[in-house]
Amino acid sequence: MEFQISHLLWLVFSLLLGVGYAFFLYAPANRATGIPHRLLFVLRLFSVAAISFLLFAPEIRSVEKTLEKPLIILAQDNSASLTLGPADKTERVRYRASVKRLYEELAKKYQVDTLLLGDSVRAGLRVDMQDRSTDISSLFQSVRSLYAGRNVGAIILASDGLYNRGGDPLSEALSLKAPVYSIALGDTNARKDLRISNVNYNELIQAGNDFEINLQVEAYQSKGHQSRLSVYREREVVFSRVLSVNSDNFHQNLSVVLPAQRAGTTRYTVRLDTLPDEVSVENNISDFYIQARDVKKGVLIIADAPHPDIGAIRQSLGMAGDYEVSLAYVQDLKAAEIAKADLLILYQLPSLRERLHTFMGMIKAKPILYVLGAQSDLPAFSSMQSLLDLRAAAVPLEASAVINSSFGAFAVPDSLNYAIGGYGPLLVPFSDVHYKGNHDDFLHQQVGKFNTGRPLFSFSPDSEPRFAVFGAEGIWRWRLQAYLASGNHNLIDELLRKAMQYLVADTDKRRFRVYSSQQLYTTSEPVIINAELYNEALELVNKPDVSLTLLGASNRIFSYQLSRTDNSYTLNVGVLPAGEYTYTASTKLGSVTHKAGGKLLVRANQLEFQEVKANHHLFHQLAMQSGGELFYPHQLAEMARAIDKNEMVKTVSYEDATVNDLINVKWLLGLICGLIFCEWFLRKRGGEL
Repeated sequence: MEFQISHLLWLVFSLLLGVGYAFFLYAPANRATGIPHRLLFVLRLFSVAAISFLLFAPEIRSVEKTLEKPLIILAQDNSASLTLGPADKTERVRYRASVKRLYEELAKKYQVDTLLLGDSVRAGLRVDMQDRSTDISSLFQSVRSLYAGRNVGAIILASDGLYNRGGDPLSEALSLKAPVYSIALGDTNARKDLRISNVNYNELIQAGNDFEINLQVEAYQSKGHQSRLSVYREREVVFSRVLSVNSDNFHQNLSVVLPAQRAGTTRYTVRLDTLPDEVSVENNISDFYIQARDVKKGVLIIADAPHPDIGAIRQSLGMAGDYEVSLAYVQDLKAAEIAKADLLILYQLPSLRERLHTFMGMIKAKPILYVLGAQSDLPAFSSMQSLLDLRAAAVPLEASAVINSSFGAFAVPDSLNYAIGGYGPLLVPFSDVHYKGNHDDFLHQQVGKFNTGRPLFSFSPDSEPRFAVFGAEGIWRWRLQAYLASGNHNLIDELLRKAMQYLVADTDKRRFRVYSSQQLYTTSEPVIINAELYNEALELVNKPDVSLTLLGASNRIFSYQLSRTDNSYTLNVGVLPAGEYTYTASTKLGSVTHKAGGKLLVRANQLEFQEVKANHHLFHQLAMQSGGELFYPHQLAEMARAIDKNEMVKTVSYEDATVNDLINVKWLLGLICGLIFCEWFLRKRGGEL
């Protein structure tokens, strides 16, 4: 209890009150001499003084001190890439014993939690090296969320440093403010390996035309060897070439022209013959699907003036061979050009000097992509469409792009998700936006690292025909930056082609539709199959049951019942073994039976076998910048001593101060009652009561 002047004065008053009360009761002239008056006097004095003092309700402050030991996170890589090393079974047993001793040594002084890293981050330390991908950055993200507010002393990461998913582990690790101690596993020596590192292709081609794919082949420690590169269409060889490896660090880019195919979806396989003693053969094969369409779509770009964006859009769409792209300036525009086009791109139209009144009726009857810019007349634009109402900014704003994770109209490569935030900035001509109807935002504006949520690339899902708005100028910059980063424009080209494909897609009049969320899966991805059923009024219904059979490569048949979701159906089949699958669904609406189907490909997840050389450089960076150290498997005894000496790994003391009224202390009540009882007992015994 912290005494103040007021407390002291009240204590003196309470003692005086107790003395007065006791003197009044036990004055010598009023009591018999046989009773121990002095003792009774003292008992009454203190009981009255205590009661009087507690009436003032002074507060008592208590401090509870707790000590929290440092928490050591021991994370073990469980990915399949660790099996590529030269270590034999004895070495692995020895390593596991060393890790166990390290755990036991650290547990004597610290709290130690164990995690497994691979396809996911989970608790435990049972290693089987079966995970098919690695995301090291997710480890540090999980530590930050799972142990928020805890005294994380150090993180021990046992891995080969190879990751094939997620972002940069270094920035995530440094955000934790905890030293990272690395156990460097795997082999940094180059070993014999031949692989297909990349296949670039257009998913959509024109039926009846030859088409081109680009292959990147790499070989290490294989100088003097030869391998045959073959491309299969289904089971037919459509291309073959012998590759001669002339160096131990061999790289070759190949452009392969493949023969035309009929309309439809066809599976292609690229295969390299394996070499003797090759460390990994899983990366010698790659599968993909090509969809051929019968008719090219006509795209007409209408502009008020030249702009670099126009050339960039024409090049992106023209590269696919699926579109015939033409350009018309509004001053020379003819009605026949609009009538011929399947899709219109209005570049910064309506503009400040041209409203398009003459052709407005014809234009609105076509799918449209509006591209906005500094010359756009935003009030006129807002009045001519049913998606956005925009207010012009005083000066164009700079913004980069971020993909809306909930957008599902079409899929884009994961590589675009990672790359697009680094493109830009674009110039956005509006500062205020209101939605006038249903919208489906593909891209949002990002300023710095902040996602503003304002639309950058939006689609109107309910319009017939469809239209979209790209709310900025500067697409040409994106193409240049994509080329600087990867040596090609493929990411931006694919973004634009997918958007155009969605806008010009023919309305599907089928009453029953069944489709997989994607045509190509890996063995670590769940297979999702969706279905839609329409009544005669073309309204979505999902009252009838929908059954589905799945036929695998081994001719095994699996039967399922689709689940209802909103007005449609869905089925999560889960992960499937590698192979090609055919699915057929059926249902009955009224007296009519409907059937539909498709096919999909599940291939082995090869991410862990693409790179076979361990990356210990990452561990050096983590150790140097986080305050940790790098150790090899035979040095684990030294790691425990190094952690003990690190001043960042220390016990944290917490103080918990509480303040309570003194009157709430229960033992004081017992004390006062005891004083009163003793006084009563002595007086009773002396015959005064």
